[in-house]
Amino acid sequence: MRKPRFTYANAFHYINSRANAATKIFPDDFYAVKFLKFLEGSSELHRIDIFAFCLTDNSFHLLLRNASGRLSDFVRQLNSQFAYHIRRKTGTKGNVFADRYDSFVIQDKIFFTQTLAYILNIPVKEGKTSDPFSYRWSSANFYFNQKGGFLKTKFVESLFRDSDDFRKYVRENGLTELRKKNIGRGKIIGDGNWEPSEGFFTDGSKTLFRKPEEIFLEMERKHGVLLELADFNKKNWKKIRSQILVKLKDECGMIYRDINKMKIFEGVKLNSMGQLYKRAKKLK
Repeated sequence: MRKPRFTYANAFHYINSRANAATKIFPDDFYAVKFLKFLEGSSELHRIDIFAFCLTDNSFHLLLRNASGRLSDFVRQLNSQFAYHIRRKTGTKGNVFADRYDSFVIQDKIFFTQTLAYILNIPVKEGKTSDPFSYRWSSANFYFNQKGGFLKTKFVESLFRDSDDFRKYVRENGLTELRKKNIGRGKIIGDGNWEPSEGFFTDGSKTLFRKPEEIFLEMERKHGVLLELADFNKKNWKKIRSQILVKLKDECGMIYRDINKMKIFEGVKLNSMGQLYKRAKKLK
């Protein structure tokens, strides 16, 4: 029996999956475009946040957050859909991907940015280009513009001063090998001096994600009312609650199921949280 993957809700991961034998899974642009369509659909269905990708002839590489805790379901669907597509187009049979995908939990902010640079520089390592920003089938050129699509580009952008700082970092740090370790529970990218805590990890004294209590205090100060005394049946407070929903998801890394359990969301159906979030994002 295979050992379960090391993960937890909101864990950050570097994952990669390789083709079986010497098979090319991206022989031309058509296959790459189709894969990205599958990636978008599967990530939205399973609520997995994608921060970066890179496609090579015989592999794909992703930097993501297991926001829903359904990482295995996400990868299983993605690989199955794409494998079926390849077999149907080529008329071949058998396994498209070699064994299981590889997965590493990322320890902290420092190792997150190192992994980002590493993934975007894979085409350079493989001799396909001399500059990561000239390669078409990675997310290198999706940041600091309006091309993000389904990618969570804002999170990546928040880690750098501007686009020049981002490009400089990627070019200077992407060729260093990642620090991979096995800490017993599973594989990580980090130094191992770390304890996971529901997706919150630290860089010194700074947390990469905010705590829900900070969001509540911020909104109480802004509106001058204790949230426990607010009447969320009123239109203006429904709007404020939707704003809180966006902050809890984007700034705290929480998932709808856990947000829905909070007192201020009493009476809100879990299956309506996604629509509330989308509407609130449009009004920002």
